[in-house]
Amino acid sequence: MRTFYVFLLQEEVAMHYFRRESFLYDLFLAYKTNHSDEHEYIEKQVKYITKSIPLQSIKSALEQTFSGKDHFHMNQNKCSLLLPDKKSRATLQAKEQAIVIKADGSVDADTAFFEVLRKYDKYFLAVDFDSKQYGWLRPIKKRNFV
Repeated sequence: MRTFYVFLLQEEVAMHYFRRESFLYDLFLAYKTNHSDEHEYIEKQVKYITKSIPLQSIKSALEQTFSGKDHFHMNQNKCSLLLPDKKSRATLQAKEQAIVIKADGSVDADTAFFEVLRKYDKYFLAVDFDSKQYGWLRPIKKRNFV
């Protein structure tokens, strides 16, 4: 099973850490795994650089995208998508500081969730702690002024 944590970053943080995402990864890893006295300090840092997840807006975007699909289900803050023909399934759960996507099978169901989020906001950073991979859902374009 693949598990992705998707964080919505403040614009200025995203612009500053573009191509330096490893610093963000290290902070989010410490946030997820550190339960010592430092955790409160790390949590404040994460809250400062991220935006709260706009649950209602994202739920609306998901409903609009998948409303005709028989294999899409939504309850309070959890959505599931099953694509039996592609042997793919994923669940999306929104929390205060991150969206958690868990997926099995091919990447089609989780990619469908990523696509909705990518269209919603360009400052989402996805992190897979198990495989130590991370990246922007929509790569940021830097402007070069000559």
